[in-house]
This record gives sequence, C-alpha cells and structure tokens, in this order.
Amino acid sequence: MKLNWSEEQRKRISILLTILALLGWAHSIVYAELDIGHWGLIGSLPITFFVALALLAVASAILWVSKERHGKLLCLQLLILIMALSLVPLITGGSAPFVNHGYRNLGYIDHIVTQGYFDTQATFYLSWPGAFVLSTIIAKIGLIDFTPLIEVFPILLSILFLLPLYIFLKNTLGENRSNYIWAGCWLFYLAGWAGPGNLTSPMGTAIFFFMVMLALITSPRIWQRDGKSLVILSLIVIVFAAMVTSHLLTSLAALGIMAALALLRLDRRLALTAAVCLAILLTWNLTVAGDFVINRLPFISEGVFIFDLSLLTQREVTGHFLGSSSHVDVATMKLVHAGLFALIGLAGVILALVKRKELKTTISLLAIIVIPLPLIVLSGHYAQEILTRIYVFIVPGLAYFGARLFDANRRVVATVLGLLLIIAIPLNIIATYGNQELDYFSPGQRAETFFFHNNASQGLVFGAWPIGTVDNIEDYANIKLDRLEWEDDKIVVASWLRKYMPCYIGISRQNRAWYEWFRGDTHFIPDTEQRLQDTASLNFIYNNPDLELYIYEGE
Repeated sequence: MKLNWSEEQRKRISILLTILALLGWAHSIVYAELDIGHWGLIGSLPITFFVALALLAVASAILWVSKERHGKLLCLQLLILIMALSLVPLITGGSAPFVNHGYRNLGYIDHIVTQGYFDTQATFYLSWPGAFVLSTIIAKIGLIDFTPLIEVFPILLSILFLLPLYIFLKNTLGENRSNYIWAGCWLFYLAGWAGPGNLTSPMGTAIFFFMVMLALITSPRIWQRDGKSLVILSLIVIVFAAMVTSHLLTSLAALGIMAALALLRLDRRLALTAAVCLAILLTWNLTVAGDFVINRLPFISEGVFIFDLSLLTQREVTGHFLGSSSHVDVATMKLVHAGLFALIGLAGVILALVKRKELKTTISLLAIIVIPLPLIVLSGHYAQEILTRIYVFIVPGLAYFGARLFDANRRVVATVLGLLLIIAIPLNIIATYGNQELDYFSPGQRAETFFFHNNASQGLVFGAWPIGTVDNIEDYANIKLDRLEWEDDKIVVASWLRKYMPCYIGISRQNRAWYEWFRGDTHFIPDTEQRLQDTASLNFIYNNPDLELYIYEGE
C-alpha cells in the first residue's frame, strides 16, 4: 500500500512521533538504574528508551524523503538522539568509556598550569600536548575547574562534532540533498560507538580537528582561484598544526586523505598545502616528540610496523575475543555493529560507482575510507587499538556513502535504512557501554583518588590507576600491577624508582576487571592479594569494595 501523504501531513506525523519519543525518553530517564550486566549498561535502560529512539528514527525517516526542507525539525530530532545516546552513563549512574582517562588528563593540565610550560620528561604524553594546552587556556581564561565537568565532556564533544559533520556532508552531498544530510548524520552518530572520547583527551581533540579538516578540504570554495580559497587553505594548515600537536595517528590519517585528494584533483595548491602540513608533522615529531621516538619506540617488542598478516590478525581481530564470556560477546556485538555500517557504506559506494553520477566526488570521497586502512601496520605501537581508531576515521565516509543510497528509490531506502537504524540502536548501546565492567569509575573510587592526592605528596604507585596521575604528576611514578617484584617476602623496588618512595600498591575495581573480565585471568588478583598479605614491612591502609591500598616505605 502506497502512502500518499501531503507534505503537511508528513510534517505533522513526524512532530507527533517526536513528542511521543520525548515522552518515552523522559520515562526511561526516571526509571533507569545502574545494572552492569553481561552486556554492560543496556540492562540499566527500560524498554521505553529503545521504543522512544525507534519512534524518533521513524519520525526522521519520514522527513528524509520529503520534497520540502525540514532542517530545523531534523536537527532537533538529531540532537535528541545525540543527547539520548550520550546521557546514558549519567542517567544510569554508570561511566562513559575511558572516563578515568579524563581524570588522568587533569594531571597533565595541572602540570602545564602550575609549571607554565609542558615538560616531555615528566611523561611522554606531553610530547603531544595540544589537547592539554588548549584545555589549560580554556581553564585559565574562563576560570573553569574541569574536575566536576569530566563526566559531561563526552556529551559536549559529541554535540561539537555536529557542526563540522554537517558542513562536510553539505559540501559533499550538495544543497539539493538537504534532508539526506541529516540521514548521514544519523548514520555517523549511530555508527560511532568508538566515540570521540573526552574534550581533554588527545584523541578526542584530534578527531574534532579531523572533522574540521574534512569540512575544509571538501569545501567547494577551495577549488576556486580567489582569495577565499587561500583563506581556507591557510585554515587547513592551522587546524592541521593543532592536530599534529595533539595526536600523531590522526594527523597521519588526515595528511594521507589530504594528499590523496590533491592527487585525485590534480590541484597544485592543495598539494603544496599537504607538503607544508607534512613539514609541520615531521618537524614536531622529530623535535618536541623526538625523545619519545628515541627512548620508547625501540623497546616495542614486535617493532612499530607489523607486516605479518597472521600476526596482525591475531593482534587486531582474534586477540579481542579473549577474557570472560561477557567480554567475548560484547566484542562480537561490536564487530556486528561495525559490519552493519560497513555494509551500508559499501552498498552506497557500489551504487555511486554504478550510477556514475558525480563520479569525481565519489572517487575523492573513497579516500576517506581507503587511505586510513594501511595504518593498520602501526599495530606494533597501537596494540589491539589500531582497528578501532581506523574505524573512527572512516565513519564520516561511511555516513556519506550511506546517504548516497537515496539516489536509488528514496522511499525504499528510507524504509530499509530506518529499520536498520532501529536495529542499530541497541547494538550501539552494547558496543559503546558494553565494557562497563572495565569502564565503571564509581563515585567512591573517584573520591578516594582525590583523597589520596590531598593527603600524599609523592609516591611510586603500582595499580590503583588513576591514583598518582591527577595532579603533581612529576612527583609520582605509575607502574602496572603485574610488574610487582618480590624477593623472598619483600617488595623489590628498582634503584631508579626509589626517589619516588613511599611505594603504594593498590588493587582497584578496574584492576580486577582488567585481569578477570578483560583477560580472563581469574587467578592473578587473588594470588596477588595473598602475596601482599604475606609480605613483610607492608601496611594495609585502605579497604573498601572499590579499592585496596597498601603502603611500603622501605626497610
């Protein structure tokens, strides 16, 4: 049965469904509660959460195929989606992925604030201090304390992504596909379970610059031989410089895409811009970050580059399917989720190539998907993380080609795409928040972390991360729990680490999850606890369900 709705009827139905979606979401907020189960936080959400977002997907899909533009309503619906997905940790009482890294980043910001400069000797992370310098500037100018904002930064970053994403899709899809742009935005946000991270994190900041770069290099004005194109090219260099100081891998992906676009377009000015960006990348990473390259990289056991396909497969694919049954199942769902959007993008690529409509743009945009793929050979450094990061780089391209599917039968595409996005909603929740066993950073543990820093002046810290990273990072050394060494019944501290004494040994909730849930090693933590209890000159100073803390002050 064919629905012959008028444009006014279409809009009214979409508004009604949006109101129902808001009511359903409000109900889910009231009844959500913390329940970290087999699939992470998904059990914390009542069924009305998923019904609400399904209604919202239908409300938007109705407008994607409208002959009229509905930018304001589609934008509102997208913002509701972004907020609903991003607020899951806050409404359930859980934690955003890697939120403890956000607290760690406070230490780097504190270092720059108190010292007035960044010292790469304090930690190798400051070899790429762009995110921390930017955060320091914001903190000083705005007199902002980032500590209470760490939990909401992932939400703010997700919203910030919308502007460059919209410009990128508008540049590439064109004005005549106005409603399809918003479909592309839905694809981007539901596909992006890897997440942009935290506003203070190098990866999160760099990915934002990456999105700005895509918006700039796809601008139609860049190909015009006038002053405005020179301004855009200059902005590209500035944004790339900020990216280089924030994150190396993202800079490599952006530079590769820019160079490929210059080659495909045979544009000398963009090629020159890419050459300038290459010079910036080399200069920074051979000077400021040079200590990291010289001192750290040679100790990576397999080498920085890995070209052995079987080793790459083991590290980046099969290596993720280890640990507890929960972790294996969540990893499987992440693969299914990413595969779903890869298939959507691939279908869009095939359709665009077959139709040969806007072939030049199609081939250029393929660079966003193809160019980052060879970065997998850097698996030696980005152990078991490189594919996840590459996926983040190609999601904008997948979103573009997914929206290009509307060049076929638009009503059929809207129906099929709407159904797939409804299926993708719970998959997104599992993929994003399925690691909650490892990600959960309880209020108690957060309070204990700051209590430690308020009462300790320095220390050598085994485990209990992020203790020792929140402030005065130059006075602490952090070492993994499995690097603890004993001689008979005494802790052994290397001579070069003794300057950090006293020694703190902590077993946190994250330590337990890392070994038991993530690695599947159910013996390491109990064995370590028993050995600590049997260790001489070791005092038990703190104990609760989230943290056990011992102190060793030497003989």
